Amino acid sequence: MIELNLKTSAILSRFINGRGIAGLAVVEKSGAQPEALWVPSSISNEPIFLAYSITKTIIAVLFLLLEEEKRLDLDDPLTRWFPRITGSEQISLRQLLNHTAGVSDYGPLPQYHEAFR
Repeated sequence: MIELNLKTSAILSRFINGRGIAGLAVVEKSGAQPEALWVPSSISNEPIFLAYSITKTIIAVLFLLLEEEKRLDLDDPLTRWFPRITGSEQISLRQLLNHTAGVSDYGPLPQYHEAFR
């Protein structure tokens, strides 16, 4: 497991507050392996359940809570947190949340279906 930044770990830990498991994966460029973080950190493998598209709602709520706490602004550029992602300076958090950032749809890709299987 590749460690992600400690602030991310602290945020995930605070929001799950001992109630379960949370995970976050970041893929920096096409074909790259994801950097993943599991909370609690004692979880070494993927949990036995998958949440699929519900995670979009969970992430949106997390972003809105962080914005309410003045810890981020939805119009902040993605590069603030992930400067190594190509084009991140031109993508806002709001665009990611409302699916207007121009990120390609991976659903129809055969590689996605092969990896999923």
